[in-house]
Amino acid sequence: MISATFIRLSSVIRTGLAKGKVIIMDLWARCKGQSVAAVSVWVLYLWSMPTATESG
Repeated sequence: MISATFIRLSSVIRTGLAKGKVIIMDLWARCKGQSVAAVSVWVLYLWSMPTATESG
């Protein structure tokens, strides 16, 4: 009885950890993608600023 409960509990914990890992990886990928996009937009903005002022 106790061993069956323990096995069930460990499987629940294992699936919970697996789901949590998937969620964390998804969030990490999303945050990384957003930060890369923000940095690239900022770099493009800074790069286009001097050329705009020089031509104008």
